[in-house]
Amino acid sequence: MREVEDMRKMKKIFIGLGLCLGILGCTNVAESMVEVDIPKAKAEKIVERMSDREKLGQLMMIDFRNWNKRPFTEMNSEVKKIIRDYDLGGIILFRENLVDIEQTVKLIDDMQNISKKMPLFVGTDQEGGYVTRLQQGTEMPGNMALGASRDLKLAHEVGETIGTELNALGINFNFAPVVDVNSNQKNPVIGVRSFGDDPKLVGDMAASYIEGLQGEGVISTIKHFPGHGNTEADTHIGLATVNYNERQWENIDKIPFQMAVDKGVEAIMTAHVIIPALDDVKIRSKKNGTLIGTPATLSKPIMTGVLRDEMNFKGIIITDALNMHAIFENFGETESVERAILAGGDIMLMPVIVWNQEDVKKLEALYTTILEKMKINKELKNRVKESAERIVELKLKKNLGKKSDVEKKIKDAEKIVGSKENKTVEKIAAERGITLIKNENILPMDLTKGKKILLIAETKTRGNMMEDEIIKIEKGVKIEKISTDYKDGLTEELKNGIKNSDYIVLATYNLKNNTKINEIIEFIDENNKKMVSISTRNPYDIIHTSTVKANIAIYGITGFDQTNNGRNSLEANIRAGIRTIFTGSDGSAVTPSGKLPVNIRGENGKIIYKFGHGLTY
Repeated sequence: MREVEDMRKMKKIFIGLGLCLGILGCTNVAESMVEVDIPKAKAEKIVERMSDREKLGQLMMIDFRNWNKRPFTEMNSEVKKIIRDYDLGGIILFRENLVDIEQTVKLIDDMQNISKKMPLFVGTDQEGGYVTRLQQGTEMPGNMALGASRDLKLAHEVGETIGTELNALGINFNFAPVVDVNSNQKNPVIGVRSFGDDPKLVGDMAASYIEGLQGEGVISTIKHFPGHGNTEADTHIGLATVNYNERQWENIDKIPFQMAVDKGVEAIMTAHVIIPALDDVKIRSKKNGTLIGTPATLSKPIMTGVLRDEMNFKGIIITDALNMHAIFENFGETESVERAILAGGDIMLMPVIVWNQEDVKKLEALYTTILEKMKINKELKNRVKESAERIVELKLKKNLGKKSDVEKKIKDAEKIVGSKENKTVEKIAAERGITLIKNENILPMDLTKGKKILLIAETKTRGNMMEDEIIKIEKGVKIEKISTDYKDGLTEELKNGIKNSDYIVLATYNLKNNTKINEIIEFIDENNKKMVSISTRNPYDIIHTSTVKANIAIYGITGFDQTNNGRNSLEANIRAGIRTIFTGSDGSAVTPSGKLPVNIRGENGKIIYKFGHGLTY
């Protein structure tokens, strides 16, 4: 870690010199390190000269993930015209848009050159771990692995590393970190994206991550306010309700958000969740005409009353995607935007889908309707102006309008994105998070004794990833892989594989109580085979495999684009996990040191492994 820190310090010194000599033209290096305070008055003057349409445009962050059924990876005349005609304030990029370093830098540079009046916010979800967008870059093991490490300095390093890569590519707005407290282990959408289920741990880890990320010039956007951790519904699909009373919310979900606000986080993303304790007003759904609770994204008592007034947040409030089913199906496009602005939102994320020229009609209809309403609704007009000023002020403070040589930027980015230095941070973070939950004299397993290994997983990809790392540890080992659906229980193939093996690795991925996996475990025990199970995503799998003699949690094996089900492998997590299980002649074994960042509760709700539990050897 010291080597990594020294390299970062040297890099910052050179960046400071570069700013002085190449951009600012100053004579004193210290002068370049002082943040220039752009007065709010300057932003107010700029916005005062804007038309209502231009002001509204600053509030829009549009998704051009695809164009005419193909991934949008390079600028075209149609998208260029949309950015200009609608005076867009921001664009969100997805994995489809971010193919490699050169392509990404050029795409973003073209976008910024098109936007003549104000620079664009260019955002993405590079959380690290389960939700990553860069196809070429450093993925990191994810927040729950960091929570298991308990290492605040490491969390800072991870945030900083992600910041260096995004900044190098031209991405200035990162929707990270997640600061939801994962208090409900059945949560389908948060899980390992959270640092844990302890509010203070989440707040401390997030504060360090934010400091690292924002220290590299990238806007950190914590999410999902006022808290998505205690839900059992995915708001990409439908509405979710958090049934805390006000005191429970204040003692759990509020804490990490308040800690981040106090530390100076620059943006907060809303959650499409209903919290009756904070706002009990009912709204009639367009979907079926029933009365439903007000989602926090559309709630003035929550966004303005709680977040602005009580918590004293001065930064940007950005909605979660407004085209998610929880919002779109119940309120429609125009009403969602109007309500979100009136509630206190500044940036409307993905208010309509614009993936072809025909979709532009929806964007035009949205603008036309909101602009007409601004003429007769003074509150709406004032809110648009207020948000535009807040957005422009932050753009000025971040100095987003500076021009640079795109070819030089590509060369510089190629030295940073996915660099050896950054991959070292990723490796250390993954290893520090590995948590040994159970071990009855099973681990570590010695590969130098010519043992036969059986790898069992639900997908070939997981089996292949484990095999690749085992071969790196010890060449020539005999490995058999079996892909199976645990709902099928013990098959003849599994019986034969188990009988012919010495060591068995059983990979699980968010198990539920509808499998027959324990049939497999019982047969392994009956045949006196050494077996370890790996909880490859959430650490709760041991609830459903309670008789295993050894178990580790690695907090992730696949990255995921939550919005369109695209997956990629998180190699750092599985590598660290395999090197914790096995020792070989290369001497690079990992000693487990992670501590559970969550309580693991049994089906009856009782804690079976406490927060902070973690074995070693």
